[in-house]
Amino acid sequence: MISVEEYKKLQEENAKLKKQVKKYSRRVKQSISKNEMEYVLDRLVPNVDDDSDFLYDTYWEMNVPWLTYPELLKMLSLLMKANRYDLVHYLMDKYITQDDLIEVEINDKFKDELKVSLNMFVKTIVDQRQIQDYHLEILFQILTFKSNYLFASVFNEMFNVYVEQITTACFKFKNGWYLTQLLLRIWLFNRDVLPQFINFMYRHYDLWHSWISDAQLIVWENIVNSSGHEQFISKINALKEYKHLQKNGLAINHVEPVATDHEHKSDLDTKQWNDRSELRKYGYEVTNKTTLERQAALHRAMKHIPLHKIVSHIQWLLQNSYKKHGVRGDYSRSINAYEMDLEHLDKIFKQETD
Repeated sequence: MISVEEYKKLQEENAKLKKQVKKYSRRVKQSISKNEMEYVLDRLVPNVDDDSDFLYDTYWEMNVPWLTYPELLKMLSLLMKANRYDLVHYLMDKYITQDDLIEVEINDKFKDELKVSLNMFVKTIVDQRQIQDYHLEILFQILTFKSNYLFASVFNEMFNVYVEQITTACFKFKNGWYLTQLLLRIWLFNRDVLPQFINFMYRHYDLWHSWISDAQLIVWENIVNSSGHEQFISKINALKEYKHLQKNGLAINHVEPVATDHEHKSDLDTKQWNDRSELRKYGYEVTNKTTLERQAALHRAMKHIPLHKIVSHIQWLLQNSYKKHGVRGDYSRSINAYEMDLEHLDKIFKQETD
């Protein structure tokens, strides 16, 4: 048995639920499906291609009112849902490339409208089941729009919600320009999210560093340096050195296989090794390795470790080999290999600084 009070409470909750069901039923009856929207658009507005005979500019000027920024973003979101990317690109060119948005007073009401439209626009893109490169092109045309500085607080809030999903989408297409622009926008609009983004990019450095161009690396260097993330700064400096070697034809492009599980285990078991260098992680060792294989491993490590640290570590290995030679066995091959590798690195260093 339930009490009278509990019964009344259940009645009230039931009445609220019935009211909500009626409200959503009316919405469903009044709404149109995605397929219906596509059908209407296809018949009212022909496909706008470069070779189309349809004078869309004339049609637009005669029939469509000028759009504000929130209205544009809402329109783009709906057109993407209707698969009318020809119209999306037309509007992007008209309003974003040519910067022809209608000028309105930027007050709190306008910013609230923009916040809703921007979140809807970004969500439409990152929620795509099969996100394509052109979706990110559209997204970054908006994110890099030159007038966004007027709405910094709105973009700040958007990055709080969607930074992880946008980053994941950028990784899918292995595009350094997208990642660099994302870094810049976060740095401009949301310094609170920046440390989180910097840490994520540091942890996944091995995946993306090869996508970054020389010009993009300058942006990363400046922002990572300002972040104070010392480990990331070290990797960026190493990548900068390596790109300089590539430019001067001094880098070996031969790819050395990743270290085996046994090698990783040995790495973990040797505390001194871990304390001094990550070289072994990139396949560097003298046992059963040719000169070219060792040097290829060194060049791969140079993308992650500054050159002076690599030299310092091999010098340490050489000194240890000298100490063990004749005491624990014959270390002459190891000594010759380390000396040869140091000579190779010394040549690189001299040519790099000339």
